[in-house]
Amino acid sequence: MPSYAVRTFLKYSMIFSEGSRGDSAYLLQEGRVELSKDVHGKKKVLAILNPVNMFGEMSLILDDKRRTATAVALDDVRAVELKQKHFDSFVRESPQIMQTLIDVLVHRLRSSTKKSMHVPSLFQGVCRTFELMAHNGVRKCDYMHTIMSLKEAFVSPEDKVLDILYKLEHLGMIEQTYSPDGAKCITLLHPDHFTVEAARRVQAHAKGEEF
Repeated sequence: MPSYAVRTFLKYSMIFSEGSRGDSAYLLQEGRVELSKDVHGKKKVLAILNPVNMFGEMSLILDDKRRTATAVALDDVRAVELKQKHFDSFVRESPQIMQTLIDVLVHRLRSSTKKSMHVPSLFQGVCRTFELMAHNGVRKCDYMHTIMSLKEAFVSPEDKVLDILYKLEHLGMIEQTYSPDGAKCITLLHPDHFTVEAARRVQAHAKGEEF
């Protein structure tokens, strides 16, 4: 990756701290990195990362650009630094990173609904997830991985998730496509319409109309 900056961090040095503003993500090439959070005044280790892993990407995804964890080098570390413009193109070109991003967005939606004590219907949840994906530049995702992520996030049977996807496809909001290597994908056709359509469907359901 000659166009990207490579950063080195000495053993036990702090790479970034929780709550600080961040403008870059890192792709770990050498060494180990510990990710931790402060929970009620105590350190909670979230993960020990080995090459090749990405970390720090949440500050580029979240609107407030804050670090959600503290990263410390457990060894002498070498990592590729990805600024926002590099990260955006990297996400679009890397299916694996794109799927990680989908998982993060689904987790964020699930966490936010728990905090508000409001659990959306499955239809609303799927629509809001797709809208978050589109907002973060993801317009195409792996078919089965997305189904599994939605199934786990909303604790719903696979056939229920498939039924929602069928409804969205019937509405012309998504379509099933295939990647160059033949993998089945979901492509978002009208991402800005998902929340509006979800609200319309909920209102129709409340009136006893067909969902």
